[in-house]
Amino acid sequence: MDFLLEAKSNFDHIKPPITLEELESLCKGDSLLEEILEGVVDQCLKYTKTIVEFNKIITESEGDREGAETIARIDAVRKGTHDSTIDMINAFSRMLAKKGKDNSWMEKVATDQNDRAGYMRFALTLTLSRIPSA
Repeated sequence: MDFLLEAKSNFDHIKPPITLEELESLCKGDSLLEEILEGVVDQCLKYTKTIVEFNKIITESEGDREGAETIARIDAVRKGTHDSTIDMINAFSRMLAKKGKDNSWMEKVATDQNDRAGYMRFALTLTLSRIPSA
C-alpha cells in the first residue's frame, strides 16, 4: 500500500465534507448501511490507486510514444473506476436518505452529477483518512 502514502503526501491538504468516522457513526447499527459504506470505501481505495498509478506513468513517460499509449490505456481504466466510484457514492447517499439518515453532506461533495472533481476529492479524502498522519 505504498501508493497510499504517496497519495496522502500529495492530497493531504484537502478537507472532506464529512469524515469517515462521521459516516461510520451514521451507519452504526444498520448492517446494510455498514456494508454499503465498506463497499464505498473499498471502491474509493481502488480509485485512489488508479490516480496514483496514472500520475506515476505520466511522470515517467513524458514525451515517450509508448508512454502515451500506456497513459491512454490507464486513463480509460481510471475513468471507468471513477464512474463506478461516483455511482457507489450516489447509491450510498440515496440509501442514507431512504433510511432517514442525514445525507446533506452530499451537497458539498459535488455541485451536480457532472462535478467529477468533487467526487474525486471526496474519494481521495475518504481513502486517505484511513492512513494515520506521520
